[in-house]
Amino acid sequence: MIREITGIGANNGPYISIHDSFLSLDTWVGSLTGADRVALDSHPYFAFDSPAAADAIDTGTGAAAGGPWPGRACSRWASAFNTRWVHFVLRINSFF
Repeated sequence: MIREITGIGANNGPYISIHDSFLSLDTWVGSLTGADRVALDSHPYFAFDSPAAADAIDTGTGAAAGGPWPGRACSRWASAFNTRWVHFVLRINSFF
């Protein structure tokens, strides 16, 4: 409905953001074929993973801000995001 109003292609309306439904990024590869300016919003969480997320968060502003969590997030999810984003970005850019 939005694309019928704004049109398809560059400079024709907003990106549409959809939630990943807490599914694996692999689940979405190939599922948005032909999509025009669609952003996949992904939310990985430590709370639903093991081991339990019990370490405190450092709320400071220095080098220790966030405690161990920023490094753990990069270690756990960076590879998956870095290898799978190509499936989505190339498809979106093919319309421009």
